[in-house]
Amino acid sequence: MDISNIERIEDIILNKNIGLFNITTNNIPIAAIKINNEKSIYYDQKKFDNKIVAVISITLVFISTLINFILKNGLQKSGLVNRFSGTIFNQVRTLLILGAVIYCFLVIYILQSEREKEKELENIAFYDIVTGISNSLKFEKDAKEILKKNTTAKYAIIVLDIDKFAIINDVCGYKAGDKLLCDIAHTLKDIIQDKGIFARETTDSFVVMIQWKKENDIINFINEFINYTHNINCSSILEKPSFSFGIYKVEDRTMNVRRMIDGANLALETAKEKCVNNYTFFNQKIRDKILWNKEIEDEMINAINQNEFLVYLQPKYRLSDNTISSAEALVRWKSHKLGMLFPDEFIPIFEKDCFIVELDFYVLEHVCKQLRIWIDKGLKPVPVAVNMSRKHLGRKNFVKNIYEIIKKYNISPSLIELEITETAVYNNMKVLSDFVDEFHELGFKLSMDDFGTGYSSLNTLKCLDINILKLDREFFMSSSLKEQKRSEIVIKNIISMAKELNVTTVAEGVEIKQQVDYLKKIGCDTVQGYYFAKPMTIDNFEKLAYSI
Repeated sequence: MDISNIERIEDIILNKNIGLFNITTNNIPIAAIKINNEKSIYYDQKKFDNKIVAVISITLVFISTLINFILKNGLQKSGLVNRFSGTIFNQVRTLLILGAVIYCFLVIYILQSEREKEKELENIAFYDIVTGISNSLKFEKDAKEILKKNTTAKYAIIVLDIDKFAIINDVCGYKAGDKLLCDIAHTLKDIIQDKGIFARETTDSFVVMIQWKKENDIINFINEFINYTHNINCSSILEKPSFSFGIYKVEDRTMNVRRMIDGANLALETAKEKCVNNYTFFNQKIRDKILWNKEIEDEMINAINQNEFLVYLQPKYRLSDNTISSAEALVRWKSHKLGMLFPDEFIPIFEKDCFIVELDFYVLEHVCKQLRIWIDKGLKPVPVAVNMSRKHLGRKNFVKNIYEIIKKYNISPSLIELEITETAVYNNMKVLSDFVDEFHELGFKLSMDDFGTGYSSLNTLKCLDINILKLDREFFMSSSLKEQKRSEIVIKNIISMAKELNVTTVAEGVEIKQQVDYLKKIGCDTVQGYYFAKPMTIDNFEKLAYSI
């Protein structure tokens, strides 16, 4: 069997060995699904059914003819026909044909069972479990077909995002969140009907493709959706949901649908910076950003191989005596092609592509290598904090990989602080808690970064046995005296709770003396920020810490 084309589409479920493949062979569409290393194949339903019917029909005719021929000729030659009546002969023939028919029906049953199994796999691959609607993979497939068939109609892809959906899950519970998702799916079904397609894109977003003649048609759709959602029963959540919308008007139909959705998502990011229930069209500025992001994507793997990433260290100061207690490892990218890039330019892209995992391990290895150098020089090494992305949480070898790196350089785990952001806790509390326990058993320290940015801060303190709590810099960026006073009260009480839990507190983003004096007064342990020192090269850190 000649296979003319094999196209791997994408991993369907994060951190699961699940993949969907399209294969065309002899003009017969076939799809193969791979789940946990078990491969299954399902065929184009209609064509497959027709072939089964044809094969079975031919088989029955052939078997009937063959049995009739064997019985008639065989018995005649043996002279047995004269010994049996025609009735007995017909009975024997009927029984044999009946057996053949039963056999054929068993074959049909087995094939049908297999087809049902494949249908189940197809549902896993193409449909969202919570809402029952299409997932992004099915959307991409359907959108591609629609754009190919309807060459003259205008289409727009809209990504709609539920604002602050994590709050609903965290405060109201996952059942409330799931109900809201189902309500939105039903709303989209009522509005769109057969005028477009839609799917669940991510945890808190949906993607839609609709036709339009005037730009106002798109805006009317958004307004209609918002009006419909006002009727959603919100008794199980805090308030009426609000949304942000990113819009991509399809121009180049040959473009990969995923790229179109990415364009809508970039427009969505701009919309989310505005007020609620707002929308943004993809434009030239956003287009330039896509092109820039693409350049970064194209260079990132080569950057690792060429050691273009530089590890900087920012000291943390102990407030009791203003001495360096530890440091945080930060990364800069000195690209031969793109120039010097700072984390806010490439980290979000790496997070999206999961390349951040490779970068985290790269930084950890360089930190361990430097700690080894200090130890070999007879210097007292300071603990170094290394950021770990939430993308690690679904990887079963996460702890093992980290431990292997520090063992490679014979570094004590106590010298490594693993920093995770509070936002990583959402939807991952149980997983994260298990990881924290594993790391503690090995002797690592765990730090919660950006504490106070999430809506489950107190719950985080309750559930996770962390060693270090980093107060988000937003606490120190008050716009008014009244806001500053309220922030100070919040900070004071967080530090008080941390002390009772035996958790070390670090205030980041400290830039002025007044902040330092206040933090000393309320008992904060450590500070990090420009007031004491900016992130610096390892050489400059050595000069500062060891007077080298």
